[in-house]
Amino acid sequence: MTMQNGAVAATGSRYMSMCFLEHVDDDADIIFTEFAVNDQRNEPNAESFEWLLRQLLELPKRPAVINVQTFGLGYAQLTTGGDVHIAFANYYDAPLISLRNALLPQLLETRSAAPSYFAKLHTGVTDFKHINNRGHQMLADLLIAYTQRQLCTLSHPTPAPSSSSLPSYDNLPVDVEGIPPLRLFQNYNDPPAPHLSPYCSSTRTLKTPLVPAFNDGKWENWTFTATGGSAKTYIRATEPGAKIGFKVPVRGGMGRVRVSFLQSSTFGLGICKCWLDEAKDEAVLVDGFWQSPLNLAGTQTVTNKATIGEHMLWCELTGHTRDPEGRTEFRLIGIDAA
Repeated sequence: MTMQNGAVAATGSRYMSMCFLEHVDDDADIIFTEFAVNDQRNEPNAESFEWLLRQLLELPKRPAVINVQTFGLGYAQLTTGGDVHIAFANYYDAPLISLRNALLPQLLETRSAAPSYFAKLHTGVTDFKHINNRGHQMLADLLIAYTQRQLCTLSHPTPAPSSSSLPSYDNLPVDVEGIPPLRLFQNYNDPPAPHLSPYCSSTRTLKTPLVPAFNDGKWENWTFTATGGSAKTYIRATEPGAKIGFKVPVRGGMGRVRVSFLQSSTFGLGICKCWLDEAKDEAVLVDGFWQSPLNLAGTQTVTNKATIGEHMLWCELTGHTRDPEGRTEFRLIGIDAA
């Protein structure tokens, strides 16, 4: 058995929906997803999670996909983006294992026990946003128990009832297998969802690393190392006017090209403008500053009108910023196209 860890810290399904093959191989038999906390509860994240789930289920070996969900007590609400994922897990008949369902009722009754399931910051204060080893062990135990139940069912199958004993509703099929032709974000009368062949290049992968085709010398490969030792790599610029370009192949399906970047309220991030090919007059503004206390990877669509073929994606750091201290740094993570 080969185990592969495709997790990317502080990154949600908006990035992973188009970049998952940079982090896992396409011949997997079982894939576990976990985006309950890093996905905020909004529609773009929900749509991205559905695209990810569809594409994982479409991989050559038709892997089993199990959605695992952690939780935190240090957020504005107990509900997270993982609650929106439940609808898609149900629609695609994908199992979902929730640590919150198992543990939160106990912690509400015995609040003094909560710190023993969450990590400690270097200051010694409990980090209620991240479970610790004990929390991970409990989640693993839930996953093991579920897997054992499935193995037991396979080894002691229950005979299927005869079709004559089942209720009939307009001769509808009793058991429909396979991936639904429509996404939940489509209309009932829409054509089937396209099969995507996304392109992704990222600072977080060795398969297709993010390498510029043009750099005016003001962008640099740069690694941020957090307290505790975790490192995150970016292509960074700090000087307004800095310009960089990347070759990006569009293979069809959506005509969409996006950039991934860091969002933070504390790192002094500014605004970049990005455009495709010569369409600088259609440039979009990509803002690294947001009001959330979280530091997470964000994505921004540059265009939805890209034709099939190779293009150039350009980004230029502006002198504009919403950072209270007037800083203009920008940290690129990746680009994707589908």
